[in-house]
Amino acid sequence: MGDRRIIPVKSIPQEVDGRYQDLYEYQCSSLDGLPPHARAEAILETFELLRKGHPWASLLVTIDGPGGWYFQDLKRYFSDCKLPIEKLTKGELSKLRILRPLTRMGTATTSQIASMGGFGETQTRKILKQLVRDGFVRFFEHGIEGEVNHAVWQITRDGVLHTQWSWNIPPGTKFKKVREEQKYSGKEHHDVSRRFPAWLREAYGDDFEIWQAWTEFPINNEEIYPDTLVWGTFLGFETLVWLEVETAKKGTMRSIADMVRRFDKAKSIALQQNVDLIFVILTKLWLLKKIQELALFSIPGHVSLVMEYSGNPGCLAKPIFGGFNSLISRYGYPKIVNLSRILKNNPNYFLPKIRSDILDAICSRPASILKSESF
Repeated sequence: MGDRRIIPVKSIPQEVDGRYQDLYEYQCSSLDGLPPHARAEAILETFELLRKGHPWASLLVTIDGPGGWYFQDLKRYFSDCKLPIEKLTKGELSKLRILRPLTRMGTATTSQIASMGGFGETQTRKILKQLVRDGFVRFFEHGIEGEVNHAVWQITRDGVLHTQWSWNIPPGTKFKKVREEQKYSGKEHHDVSRRFPAWLREAYGDDFEIWQAWTEFPINNEEIYPDTLVWGTFLGFETLVWLEVETAKKGTMRSIADMVRRFDKAKSIALQQNVDLIFVILTKLWLLKKIQELALFSIPGHVSLVMEYSGNPGCLAKPIFGGFNSLISRYGYPKIVNLSRILKNNPNYFLPKIRSDILDAICSRPASILKSESF
């Protein structure tokens, strides 16, 4: 393990005060499919291996990619960063765009892989067949009526090793727990989460440029897992799209409370990282009605809340920052609107509600029975 040839670093000796510093460079890209928490773990593992053979070594982490959110998340661990350029052939990059999300998913359908890789399904099937010939992917099972369009594909061990090497993860590193999706939510839940990037592309078109998308990983070292997190730009502004798919298996009230809690955590993270946030809830029609009756969301100016029926792929309302939007207008959503507008129209909106007959009874009581108190 002391041989640096199997460690994905490059020696770059630096002269400091007349002496050479044992400095090594670790290159990575924010667009290579690995979420920030897993990238940090990979860097720490690499540094630990390097220090075994070079106790006085220093590691310079260089990150290639757009925007600032990914860099800011890693900056909590590594502060000395610059932006090199990753050089890969076009064909290799296309294969990695398929392999990298499949390495995290393990097994997935053609449509799920296409969504996460950013290709159309026809192009995705073509690349998958090349990867089967390379030994990196295997055909897992036929889908509906044996149609190849609905096939399920599985990453092979060689495919995992090839992908991890592309991520600059040293051989032998125990990485499976941080590499894979971090929770199990059921087949239907997984399907909606994985196909959401394609849903987003169809709904927003050129307005939203997707840089990266990940499913089910812990964000910002918090005990909270977005079902899907999409990182990119909306109308030129760096934006996170945070998806929550809700099935209400935990019960209606607990599900609603959990969504409000996740929304509050997501908007706090976006504010800390200085990015805009589009928070999307996909669920059943009956639960949408319950949410508008019982949930209360405080929506700041850098956040947009969008809620849609999970059975309408590709249908997603345009975000209204500082407010709420939905294509499902059946219920009207009278309570999920901009809070400032509510207070402007009715300053007493959030005061406790007292039935008019009880209020009349209180007001009609003789004044002599009321005791005066000083505060």
